[in-house]
Amino acid sequence: MKYGYCTEFLLQLQKSKTDTENFSVEDLIEFFKSVGGDSIVAFKTGTVVKVHVHTLTPGKILNHCQQFGEFLSVKVENMTLQHNEVIGKKEVIKPVKKKKYAVVAVANGEGLIKTFRDLGADEVIDGGQGHNPSTEDFINSFDKINAENVFVLPNNSNIIMAAEQAANIYDKSKVYVIGTKNIGDGYSAMASADYLSDDPETIKNLLEEGLASSVTGMVTRAVRNACINDVKIKEGAYIGFKNKVMLCSDDDKTKTALSLLDKLGGKDKDFLVVFFGKNVTEEEKADFEEMLEESFPDLEYYGIDGGQDAYDYITVLR
Repeated sequence: MKYGYCTEFLLQLQKSKTDTENFSVEDLIEFFKSVGGDSIVAFKTGTVVKVHVHTLTPGKILNHCQQFGEFLSVKVENMTLQHNEVIGKKEVIKPVKKKKYAVVAVANGEGLIKTFRDLGADEVIDGGQGHNPSTEDFINSFDKINAENVFVLPNNSNIIMAAEQAANIYDKSKVYVIGTKNIGDGYSAMASADYLSDDPETIKNLLEEGLASSVTGMVTRAVRNACINDVKIKEGAYIGFKNKVMLCSDDDKTKTALSLLDKLGGKDKDFLVVFFGKNVTEEEKADFEEMLEESFPDLEYYGIDGGQDAYDYITVLR
């Protein structure tokens, strides 16, 4: 092991583990240096720390950092192996070797697409409003990534059937469709992913356990007057729902989001991720965060500019 491992991760600091406001990135960098780390880049944005470090012992780095919070994403690459492959390619042209595992996800919005790539998705299919990916779209993605085993996250209940049809047709890889019905399901599944096992069924089970550990709510505008699940709705007002179950409605999108979190049991959860839609203003984000702190002071929070079309807020509670 000459070149070591390129280790990158996003660390969500947690109040229960450290002083998030006064957390010292400089101390973290000094620790990395003390265990032989180099090419170090580390900075803190809010309560999230982003790290890039080259090290011979990534386990020491990850174990040390986990005492301050939990990982949102982790990526470890063997640079010695990559170097040897590059040298080998100069000597002789070899067939492209298939990857052991790969992930195909569906998402809409620049921020959401980037998030899934950061979490390790090899291919992200654009599933914007009015564009449900076809069976052919999935098959083209499978061809691009060239993997032995492909895990598919449809992230929309309307897309699962197309993904399953593609899985049944495709014969160049073993394809596993994970039943993610929304973006929150997909995010939770990928945040729990562990590809160290040699058994793809084990990895599939881990992905399914990840999505089962979270609850997702969404906020959007109502297109008509209605009364659903005893919730009175006015056309143009905002509605909050889980899957297809209507839970709340209000003329104010931020109040709708906070009410939705309460309905979803936010006070009994530990961690919240919110994907802001493209129509949510900076002022509305600030109002949401202020109201969240007042209503759910013990809830660890991470906000992401998802940029999605249809939903102003996608909330993921774990």
